[in-house]
Amino acid sequence: MKKKNFPRKLGLIITNSITLVRFLGIIPIISAFASGNVFLAGIITSIVGLTDKLDGICARKLNGYSKFGALFDATTDKIFALILNTLLTTINPLFWFNIVGELQIGSVNLYYLWEKNIKNNSTKMGKIKTVTLFSEYALSLLLINTPLNFLIPAMIIGNFALQQKVCREYIDKGINETKKLEENKLNKNINNEKEFVLEKEQNEKLEYLKRLRNNIVEYKNNKEKLLTKQKKKI
Repeated sequence: MKKKNFPRKLGLIITNSITLVRFLGIIPIISAFASGNVFLAGIITSIVGLTDKLDGICARKLNGYSKFGALFDATTDKIFALILNTLLTTINPLFWFNIVGELQIGSVNLYYLWEKNIKNNSTKMGKIKTVTLFSEYALSLLLINTPLNFLIPAMIIGNFALQQKVCREYIDKGINETKKLEENKLNKNINNEKEFVLEKEQNEKLEYLKRLRNNIVEYKNNKEKLLTKQKKKI
């Protein structure tokens, strides 16, 4: 079924419901983690993490995009990431690197939104970062009690490096958008100034023509008066 033919309300319900599953999915993950069943927490994380890709597909294919949905999706991602990171720091303190990385990205986006009224939409690199981060969480939980747990620090540092790259990308994007806004504002001011100058010149021309017309009328009146006086004398 084509996107344009799919009922919008149904598309919104499906898309936001999938995001809600990810939002609520953190509860069984915390429960499994708290009970000591880290492997089960990893399996649930793997399943729930797939919804991040799925709700995006539904938004595009099922006409399910909305501003609320986009905000809900982004907020859920941040909450999901921060809670999982916090849980994982109890296993390996290196996960604090990923918490710092997410806070950096969130701070940059919040700054441009709050101070400059610029919304930094997710970039391709940002989406890749989200996928690799969720994959890191799931794999870390699955591998923590296996001989392959030595891979966890490498994944953490690798994702932190990716987070720094994404943060830099959002900063550059924000700077470019700010420049565009300033250029548009400057161009608007220049156009307004040009219009003011043109209007002033036009008004000056009109005033000149009015004065010229008045002078001509006055000249004619004076000439008629003079002729009338001369006729009277004759």
